[in-house]
Amino acid sequence: MRKAKTHLVSSLSRAMLEARKQRAFTQAFVASHIGISQGALSKMERGLLVPSAIQWIEFCRLTKIKIDDFMGTGTTSPSSGQSSSGPGAKDPSSKESLGLSSEIPH
Repeated sequence: MRKAKTHLVSSLSRAMLEARKQRAFTQAFVASHIGISQGALSKMERGLLVPSAIQWIEFCRLTKIKIDDFMGTGTTSPSSGQSSSGPGAKDPSSKESLGLSSEIPH
């Protein structure tokens, strides 16, 4: 179990770092938007600190990444880019499903 947890934390931290850098966001910018210090974000990106669920959701909102994409549980069809959970199915990680507004706080 410990090995699986370590792997998950490592994957999460690597994904956070890559998502931030792909968008050319600074640590200070991301940290201020998700309500943490720059030092805390640095620790998250190095796997020394795990974000809370709220911090994780805010990070995903800011970077416009689906939570499932980080967890490796997404089931996107390669040809259509659509979820394979059926036509008209609501994405469980969508802002609406999570009860989140589409506005990013300033």
